[in-house]
Formats: sequence, structure tokens, C-alpha cells
Amino acid sequence: GNAYTTWFANRGGASYDQSILLPSTVGGGDVAVAIHWTIDAANDLIRMAAAAEATGYLGVGLADAGAMPGADIAVYTASDGMLTDRYATAYARPDEDQCQDWTLVYSDASDGFIVWEATRALDTGDTQDRRIVDDSNPATAATPIIAAYGDGDLAYHGENRFKGAVRFYGTGGGSATQSFLQDMANEGASMRPFTAPAGYVMPS
Repeated sequence: GNAYTTWFANRGGASYDQSILLPSTVGGGDVAVAIHWTIDAANDLIRMAAAAEATGYLGVGLADAGAMPGADIAVYTASDGMLTDRYATAYARPDEDQCQDWTLVYSDASDGFIVWEATRALDTGDTQDRRIVDDSNPATAATPIIAAYGDGDLAYHGENRFKGAVRFYGTGGGSATQSFLQDMANEGASMRPFTAPAGYVMPS
């Protein structure tokens, strides 16, 4: 297996309500970033996990319009095992926030994969962070989400960039997500984790 399939089997699969495979913005077919999350409304928290086939860093951001400028980004770096809260003002290396609001609860960077889990308040009160609001009403816009990774130090990600949109308060992952989760559970380590199951349709 690898770090992701091990995490999925031992920690991740059943403990998150929803998940999405973010597709590459430059094609790439089965190349994707997996993101899992649960809204813990009782404690005003989001729990999030991210995984990618990378060895250097993996970042996930809440974006204004599906792009880097203005994005609130959490970046895990394998070299020091740290997760940093960052904010992008341009298409450049995102700056560290003055207030670090993500709490890393698990990470593994082995076998060519990075997996991290973290928690954050839904509303941190930090102007460099984006509030996570109840978006279960279809009239509320879904949240654009971006991701990037690399095999070295935090630097330009090249074509390793991904985007999509999620409803953090959705009523479950939907049939596509459930199919993905079931395939992962059934296939375990024998499956290339980021090959989307047949019929998987990315949210528009």
C-alpha cells in the first residue's frame, strides 16, 4: 500500500462525511488531489484531510474565484512535517498568516504520497481567513477550492494544480463520492487511489 491507502483504511474512510477528487486544471486524466471533510457544528470546526501523490508539499485553498489571488491556503511541507496557514495575494508563493489557525492532527509523507489531517474554526475572526458558512441551501454559491503540490520545497507548482467547488454543508457526498469511497474500501492498496471510478462526474 501507500500512505493514502493506509490512512484511508486505518483512519480516514469512515470518519469523514464527504469527499471530492479535485481534477487537474491542465488535464492529466487520473491525476487528482483527494479532499475529505466533516463539519463539526457542535464545536464550530471543520475537519479536513488532503492527499496527493507528492513528496514535497501539498496545499489546499479556499478561493475567491477558483484562483490563487485572495485564497486562504493551508500548506503541509514534508521536510519539517508542518502545516502552515497562508494567504495568497498574487500568483506567487503564499505568505504565512499572522495568525496560524489550522491545527495539524495527523500527517504521513511516505511511499511517494502526502496525507494530512487538520482542524480549523469555521469562523476564525482572522481577515486573512475565509469563513466557512452554511452553504446547504442551493441558492448559496458553492465554495471554490484549489490545491497544488510539488516534490521539492514550497515553490512554483507548475502543472500540479487543481480546482473544483464544494458544498461544505452538503447533505452527503452524493453517488459519485460514495462510489469513490466504496471503490477505495473494496480495492484497498491495489487501486491507484486517484483514478476516478467509472461514471465519476466532477461537480461543475
